[in-house]
Amino acid sequence: MTLPRKPFRTGGLAVAGLTVMALGLACGGGGSSSGIASTGQSTGNANILVTDAPSDNWSTVQVQVTKVTLVNSAGGTQAVAFSGTDTVNLVDLDSVGELLASAQVPVGTYDKVVISVNTDPTSMSLIAEGGATAVPPAQVHVVGNGTITFTLSTPLVVTASGSNAVQVDFDLSHPLFINQLPSGDVVLNFQVKQRPTPALLHLIQIHRHLGTVSSVGASGFVMATNGGSSLNITTDGNTLFYDADNHPFTAGSLAGMLAADGVMVGSRLQDDGSLYAVRVWYCSAANAGNLPKWSPEGHVVSVNSTGGSMVVDNADGNPRHINVTAGTTFTFQNGASLGTGLAGLAAVQHGFKVSVAVTDPLATPLVATAVNVERAVDSGFIATTTSTTDLIYGQPALSNLRSYPGGTTRSPAPPPPSSPTS
Repeated sequence: MTLPRKPFRTGGLAVAGLTVMALGLACGGGGSSSGIASTGQSTGNANILVTDAPSDNWSTVQVQVTKVTLVNSAGGTQAVAFSGTDTVNLVDLDSVGELLASAQVPVGTYDKVVISVNTDPTSMSLIAEGGATAVPPAQVHVVGNGTITFTLSTPLVVTASGSNAVQVDFDLSHPLFINQLPSGDVVLNFQVKQRPTPALLHLIQIHRHLGTVSSVGASGFVMATNGGSSLNITTDGNTLFYDADNHPFTAGSLAGMLAADGVMVGSRLQDDGSLYAVRVWYCSAANAGNLPKWSPEGHVVSVNSTGGSMVVDNADGNPRHINVTAGTTFTFQNGASLGTGLAGLAAVQHGFKVSVAVTDPLATPLVATAVNVERAVDSGFIATTTSTTDLIYGQPALSNLRSYPGGTTRSPAPPPPSSPTS
């Protein structure tokens, strides 16, 4: 089925020369940012990023982040970097950052961060690994008032012309963070920690953005996220565009995007701090709700390396069955090639975090044209059948034990290039 596309139009704001600074937290969703009122003081641009430590016990830990405040080390003055309601699935953001918002904050050195989370259990969704239903709100209990203050081990320095980053985890792996009692009740005690920031900003992996096109310019576009934040996205000739109103997807273009279109963006920070689009899916507003379903991003539940398929637990909680063909390309963090077809699929394991590009969103199952591995950690419990020659482990409850022969090693993939590539 092919739906007619609206006439092409150009126009809007030029978005070249953007600079950003990233602050990582551990989640994903919508929200709105609150900048600093003009006082004549020099400011720097601050982008708020959210990341998370992984969990083997939960498939969904969804909470709402409502405020992020930076505390200046000189006198304790505060700068609100984010204020709104950003609904985030912490499990979905292990080692991948969710860009909450962009805000101007006064230049200076900040050594503390204050994070506010909605403690109302009805605003949360907690689903155990392998489960199908959320824990009832009446059985969710939060320790404290939802305001967490912590000291940065490496202070954040904001300058008027530079770009900097702080990554902070909601640490799901902490033994106090989330505990389920024999009664089925769950106790949440939010734990956060600072994640070391890479020397090069392009090494930070970013979760896809979902929202609406605000305006289109000659070298990029402005989008409003589903939570109300405004992001400036740069593009170039290597950016891949997909017109998602057509099924199968047809090749799109920057000029083909219209204000009010729904949009999903796979992006990364450049080393100068700008936000660069690797892949862009856009469609009419009526189809916008289908974008995250049509091109999944989530954890690999299982891999059929001989049959050429895998199951990906999408961010909306609905697993997607995905077929792999000889032409499917596999990459690691949008850079290093892992191969094509079955050879590329052989490098993918349960627990990996992937984003998938498909051709026809209405196909059953979906057929992948490209798979990008965002996080490559295979974890689980060591089985009693492990021997001196085979390491066998996994999640026994899911019947997904895997075997690694002794002596087998894999060299880590190199980091992606700093210059834009598709």
